[in-house]
Parts: sequence; C-alpha cells; structure tokens
Amino acid sequence: MQIFDKQKKISSISFITQLTNLRFSTLIIDSTRTLFSPSAAPFHIPLQPLPLKNPRINPHLLLISLPSFVTYLLPLLPFSDSKQENNLLSLNSYTSLMSREHRETVSIKTAVITVSTTRTEKTDLSGKIITEAFEQAGIPIVSAVIVKDDISDIRSAVLSALDQANCIVVNGGTGLTHDDCTIEAVSPLFIKTMDGFGELFRQKSYAQVGNAVILSRAAAGINKGRVIFCIPGSPKAVKLATEEIIIPEITHILTHANQ
Repeated sequence: MQIFDKQKKISSISFITQLTNLRFSTLIIDSTRTLFSPSAAPFHIPLQPLPLKNPRINPHLLLISLPSFVTYLLPLLPFSDSKQENNLLSLNSYTSLMSREHRETVSIKTAVITVSTTRTEKTDLSGKIITEAFEQAGIPIVSAVIVKDDISDIRSAVLSALDQANCIVVNGGTGLTHDDCTIEAVSPLFIKTMDGFGELFRQKSYAQVGNAVILSRAAAGINKGRVIFCIPGSPKAVKLATEEIIIPEITHILTHANQ
C-alpha cells in the first residue's frame, strides 16, 4: 500500500491502493474543498470486480460502498483530528441526505377493510388495532368497512377505497380455507407486486406461530401510485404487520410508487 508523506503540503491528493495484486482505480480527493459538498471532486471507484491474480481473494470484496470505503480511508489522510471529525460529520450528513431523498413528504390517507362473514363493528378487534395504530402515527383513516368473504364484494370495497386513499389495508381471508378469497379478489388489481412484504411478514411471524407461517398468503402490491396490503385477520398478525412493517415503510413505499 502506498504510504502518504504527511509532511508534504499539497492541495490535491491522488493515491492508488494496491493489495495482493488487486488494483483499485485512483481515488481522487480535493482536500481544499469540503468532502461530499456539491462542488467536491469526484470519487472514482470501479463498479465491477477486476481480474485477479490471487484466486484466494474474493472478487466481491472490490464491490465496496462509497460511504464505507471513505470512512475507512479518512483516518489515513494527512488531516488534523478536527478535520477528520468534520469530514466524518459530512459523511454522515451525506448518507442521511441519500436516505431522505427516498422518503419524500407525502400525504397519506388510509382505508381499512376487514374481510369477515361473522365480525361486526363492535367485534372487529383487528380493524380497531389497525385504525388506532395509524391514528397514533398521525396518519388519518378515511374509511373503515367490513365485507363478507366474497370475491366480488372484496374487490368492490378495494376499488372504492382506491378512490379515497393511497394506503389500503385489507385484513382477513388470506389463509387456505375454502372461503379465504382475499388474495384472489385483490391480486388482479396489483400493477406491481411487492413480494418483499409477504416474505418479511412471514419471517417476522415465525417467532409467533412457527412453521404455520406457510399457511399465510399475506401480500401487497401497487396500483397507480397507491399501495394495497392484504394481511391475516388475527389481532397479533395485524399488529405485527401494521406496527412493524407498514407504518414504518409507508412513506418510503409511496415515494417510490409515485416517481
């Protein structure tokens, strides 16, 4: 590895790191400017693995994220401790900015649909859990209805909700019994399917129900900038899905869905 001479006073630093015959493209840092400012010099880092002479080195080690790579290199630069702290703060601000860019301010309106042939407004505990969770998060509920286990009725309720809200949560009817038909009613409305939602829900649910998670067909999808979630109707399931997945990510989801 090339060793930097801290005695030299230079305005721009160019260095090439070599490690067991692995060559990175030159990383150029303009030390006269604040790192990561709009006017800062560019960072040149290869995006693909380079040919290796040493087969024992994993080529994927070359695919290093920019923030992590720079955080590692900053202590090596000939800056004072205070300068390093300032640049680390700039790095944190930079990565925070990247995160905020994917979570723009959006107006969220939620509609709750309970699918059940037996529940009433008084006995719909799961619907109340969803409603209260959103309200506590400062997200308004524009409608809350109960529909029976019928494909036509469920689909009509979702279509009506799409006219009022951009976040629709359907609970109940996602299992395997003969009358569980929520997925059959709603999935044709998905323009894009969010496979990760069902995967994450089942992963988190494993701690509660074990292998029985394979019986759940929880799903979610996008319809013209609006998102529809289909979750099981048990109180524990709706609490988990709403509080641990949907509410924390709804702004992120709608930001992407409307770009």
